Amino acid sequence: MAEYPSTVHHIFAQRRSGHHAVIDQLLTGYEDAGVAALHINDVCRQPDTSDTDSIVEAAEGYGALIINYEDVSYGDRHVSGPYAGVRTRAEQATHHDMVLVRDWYNLAASRLFKAVVSQECGQYVPIQDVPWEETRRRWLEHASLASKEPDQPLVVRYNTWFSDPEYRAGLNASYGLPVPSDSVGQVARIGRGSSFDGLRFDGDAQKMNVLERWRDLRPDMLPAYVALVTDDEIDHVSRNVFGWGQRRVLGALAVQNLADTELRQDSAVSG
Repeated sequence: MAEYPSTVHHIFAQRRSGHHAVIDQLLTGYEDAGVAALHINDVCRQPDTSDTDSIVEAAEGYGALIINYEDVSYGDRHVSGPYAGVRTRAEQATHHDMVLVRDWYNLAASRLFKAVVSQECGQYVPIQDVPWEETRRRWLEHASLASKEPDQPLVVRYNTWFSDPEYRAGLNASYGLPVPSDSVGQVARIGRGSSFDGLRFDGDAQKMNVLERWRDLRPDMLPAYVALVTDDEIDHVSRNVFGWGQRRVLGALAVQNLADTELRQDSAVSG
């Protein structure tokens, strides 16, 4: 008789939201607990793992299965991808739903940078398939879930996960897993690492500027970025969930632009 995982994690996150780092922490936790865990990445886009039978067969012999649904709305989980089928086929397993959300301002900066640079290099990346309006809608849905009473799904705020060791410890503890001491030291290699830094900070990931990515955008990207983040509805939700909104970002960009202008003027005079 086939042995299927006793635990299945269904993780919903938008691309460039930092979810691969969280998945790495779970995988390390299972490894430290002596449990073989299988991670299936971007399940809805992989032709060889997008159906229920392929997923369940691939997971045979593993103690845990982590399925990553990238850029899939949690509200569409029953009709998009293999979510419902896996829950039915592996009905004896304990299923955990997780929605991971990063603040809009860093998410938009990372997605914009990745899309523009990849296009310039002639490289295809999946975020090019998702219009910004759809990206916005999904973010609002996922972020709004964080304002509700604790229930399924578990909502993980990436910003807090990155900066708070106790929050990271609590996540693994909620699944009965040990907490890796270097859970944010390694850069997740799934998804090619950071949009801005790649794998350059592997081993010292906390030095990455993941909480203020708008400062790393090129000047030619700023008009499009400012248009994306000047949004009163997102600002309202962001302040409720993360405690801050567009004022911080737009103010920082204004100061940065002023400093850049003064630097160029000083260079022109000295030259």
